Amino acid sequence: MATTLPVTLEELSEWITDKARRTSGCAGLKVSVQSKLPKSDHAGKNWADSLVISTGDCGIDEAFAAIANAQRDAIGRFHIS
Repeated sequence: MATTLPVTLEELSEWITDKARRTSGCAGLKVSVQSKLPKSDHAGKNWADSLVISTGDCGIDEAFAAIANAQRDAIGRFHIS
């Protein structure tokens, strides 16, 4: 299993937001990860998929796709401390 970087919910939220904002038209997007899981899931992720999302100028479909891609990249990289 790869080593993960311990982060806070706020740091993870900022990382996912920054990654998702790279999608064309989504510069105003903002994501907030809401909770840490009591134990890691089958993918080794210990943070919940429940998010608060402000789409800004980004269309809803584009926002969801950008966030999903960013979340996939975050799994295995980050662990909520």
